[in-house]
Amino acid sequence: MILKSYEVEKNFSKLKSFRSILIYGENIGLKETIKKNIAGLYKNAEIIKIFQEDISKNKEVVKDEILNVSLFSEQKIIFINQANDKVINDIEYFLEHNNNNLRIILFADILDKKSKIRSLFEKKKDIGIIPCYNDTDITLKILVQKELGEYKNVNANIINMIINYSNLNRKTILNNLD
Repeated sequence: MILKSYEVEKNFSKLKSFRSILIYGENIGLKETIKKNIAGLYKNAEIIKIFQEDISKNKEVVKDEILNVSLFSEQKIIFINQANDKVINDIEYFLEHNNNNLRIILFADILDKKSKIRSLFEKKKDIGIIPCYNDTDITLKILVQKELGEYKNVNANIINMIINYSNLNRKTILNNLD
C-alpha cells in the first residue's frame, strides 16, 4: 500500500498497522526523520540494524533474526538499510512466517519502477511503502515553521534565509535548527 510522506509525518502512529514498511527515495533527511519517529513509536522494542552488505555476506542473518525470540522485550524491529531487490526472498519469508511482535522496516535509495521489492510493497495491503521525494519550498517552510513554532520573533524573512542557506536540503535545515 502506497503511503504519502506528508500524511505519515502528520500521524506516525498509522505505521503501526503495517507488518513491514519500505521507505525509499532521494530525501535523506525525510528518511531519517521517519526512522527516528518509528523508533519512538516502539520505545520498548529491541531495535536491530542490518545493512544490505551484511545480508550479502551472510544470507541467513535476516531469517535468523526473524526466528530468534527476544528475551528482554516483547517486540522486535529490524531496520534494513540500503535495501534492494536482493532482500526480497527474506521479506517474503517474513511475510509467510509473520510474528505480530516483529516489524521489518527497509530503507532504500531510489528504486526503479520495475524493482521487484517496490512492486511487492505497492501491491499488498498489509505492508506499506513510502516514497521520499525531494522537498519543495513549501514543505520546507512548513517544516521550519513547525520546528520554530514556539519562538515569537520568527518571520517570513528568517524562514526564507534558513531555507536558502540550506540549499533546499531537509537534513541541513534540521541540523542547523538543532
